[in-house]
Amino acid sequence: MRQLFTLIAPLILALLQTATAQAQSAVYPKPGTVFDRKLHTIQLWIHPDSLNQMLLKENWYSDHSFPAMFIYDNEDTLHKVGMRLKGNTSRAAKRKCFRIDFDQFAQQTFQGLKKFNINGNHNDPSMSREYLAAHAMTQAYNPSIRGNLINAINNSPTDSFIPRMERLFDVQAYLKTLAMEVLVGHWDNYFANKNNYWLYHNMKTGKFVYLPYDETANDFRLYTNASNTRPRDGLPKSL
Repeated sequence: MRQLFTLIAPLILALLQTATAQAQSAVYPKPGTVFDRKLHTIQLWIHPDSLNQMLLKENWYSDHSFPAMFIYDNEDTLHKVGMRLKGNTSRAAKRKCFRIDFDQFAQQTFQGLKKFNINGNHNDPSMSREYLAAHAMTQAYNPSIRGNLINAINNSPTDSFIPRMERLFDVQAYLKTLAMEVLVGHWDNYFANKNNYWLYHNMKTGKFVYLPYDETANDFRLYTNASNTRPRDGLPKSL
């Protein structure tokens, strides 16, 4: 019996990327669709006994890999990959980070990759800071990770929430707007302060669309204030 592992979406998919001596970004292996800046879906099927062992507190800092089945966008399947916890202090966080080793149990790769990390970003309520920072670093030809946002599917009682939400709400448009609000430092918005937005019902698509307004609180700094309260000095904390 296998269990579809419970993760929070979206997560950050990351792979170390280096730079050439000419300060141009090296691309090895080729990025494929994994790093095409589109939202992809990853399912990880793992035996319940393996999952329970991995998540035991006494095993948090073990690098032992458990066999799991990897499914990408409901199309590509690797039936046996290695899956383990990764990180340092993040191993004790509720939102875990994972390392996927494609060649742990078989001579195989995925889109040229032997392994990659799935980061939970437990300190980031927007779950987009690492992705935005990596993209900015790459655009500046600095050594950085390659990253992308993914959906990680679960089989909890809330499993119907995501498809139901996507039928009713324009999730992709909201994520793009959220990224821009973080980028310009708009702290008086929905995710930081539960404020200043409208929901517009698009009659053509049948979906609700998130519309930000009253963005006078922008100070064009990425910020880390996640307390849902306005800082004392009236400005968000800079990174």
